Amino acid sequence: MLRIVRNNILDAENNDEKQAADDVLIILALARSLKAEPVLFSQLVHSAGIPLAVEALEQVVNRATLSPESLNEFSKAFQNMEEYDARGEGFNRSLIGEKVMVMAAFKKASIQELAAFAAQDATDEQRQRMVRLLKQPGGLKDEQDYLETTFEEFLAARKEALPERLKNAALIQQRTTEVTNGVLLLNNSWLTGYAGIVRREATCLANFRLALTAVALEQFRAAHNNRYPASLSELTPDYLVATLMDPFDGQPLRYRKQGTGYVLYSIGADLKDDGGKPMNGKNGDIVFTVVTPPAP
Repeated sequence: MLRIVRNNILDAENNDEKQAADDVLIILALARSLKAEPVLFSQLVHSAGIPLAVEALEQVVNRATLSPESLNEFSKAFQNMEEYDARGEGFNRSLIGEKVMVMAAFKKASIQELAAFAAQDATDEQRQRMVRLLKQPGGLKDEQDYLETTFEEFLAARKEALPERLKNAALIQQRTTEVTNGVLLLNNSWLTGYAGIVRREATCLANFRLALTAVALEQFRAAHNNRYPASLSELTPDYLVATLMDPFDGQPLRYRKQGTGYVLYSIGADLKDDGGKPMNGKNGDIVFTVVTPPAP
């Protein structure tokens, strides 16, 4: 995907608008091909591909004027995937598959095998202590019941739409910190990582909505003498049915004109409005910027 992004920049700089647009659609198609996979890793790859597609789109609109046909293709492609990802179906399917595999491991693997898998980063002393605890009467059954209950609560909580679904991260964090018997099976392996899933979904959805809004902005510019609107409300209803919301806080995506271009952004996973400052590590906003739009 990264190679396609690099080629995309070259195509845009060479004013090959059609090929540059196709590059973006190819990246999007690669990410889309994984959306129904019932495997958590596939969903993580899918969610990682979406920001690359949006980055490629950003490179294109800063270098080339997209044709109405390309803009319509982008709008349809991003809209279809946005609706699917907003429902969380891909991660729902993968988490159910994950639950099945984990429960099967409890039934088929030995205590030593469970401890070795779950405590891969633990010291020998910690791993041995885990084995002792799991060997106590009811220890393994308690762990299995606790984990299964947490899975069920997590899946039930996922029925909420974003940004409400972000509460799941707090739910999972709470359940992992509730473990008081010192067993690392829960904290270090199967539960801790799920706290970040909803943030990944929100990041993916924010990128979709930034892309859809950016496409609408280009359509507006093409119809209004090469200028962008003063506010996103001007895009409705001709270019967007409604102003798109930031999945992190439920507020409209932030937008401001800047020179002859604009800055469009989501507040991102830190839940702080940094004024359109691009993300650096865990802090900052998810930003789509057009510096100087190319001449029509």
